[in-house]
Amino acid sequence: MLEIKNILLLEDSEADQIMIKRHLLNAGIFANIIVCDNKDSFNRNIKNLKPDLVLLDYHVPGFNYNEAFNILKKINPNIPVIYVTGVIPINIASQTSLVDADAYVIKDNLSDLPLVVQSVYLHKIAENDKKKSTNLDEEDKRKRLLELMRNNKIFMGFLNNGLE
Repeated sequence: MLEIKNILLLEDSEADQIMIKRHLLNAGIFANIIVCDNKDSFNRNIKNLKPDLVLLDYHVPGFNYNEAFNILKKINPNIPVIYVTGVIPINIASQTSLVDADAYVIKDNLSDLPLVVQSVYLHKIAENDKKKSTNLDEEDKRKRLLELMRNNKIFMGFLNNGLE
């Protein structure tokens, strides 16, 4: 299984915090989940914790819509960000940091969250491997990604086509 150690969760609803944690735990993601429900705790934890990824609610009191994302990216521009939020109209979403995030999960579909977390984290590992092994040819890179996916029990059919 993927070794995700720390997840920072910005979510003001206690019920949503519980549901998000439950979905991750039920899928075998046993990361340390640090919950922030306001601007002060988010600012403090993003500086002190080195999260493997961040889950953001799009609308948290005390933040204007893009503020948490912008703070996060100033501190660590490479950290994966997944928005876990309610439905947002497309005209608003296209004008915000949602388009720059690594993924977006609607709260009504929290069952998708574990796979999205694993996929985004796997992509981060693959990117790091790519930086370390720039001399590998494309076929070797695809094989390495497939191996990572198999080892972590993640299946993505579009990546698997023709590689076995």
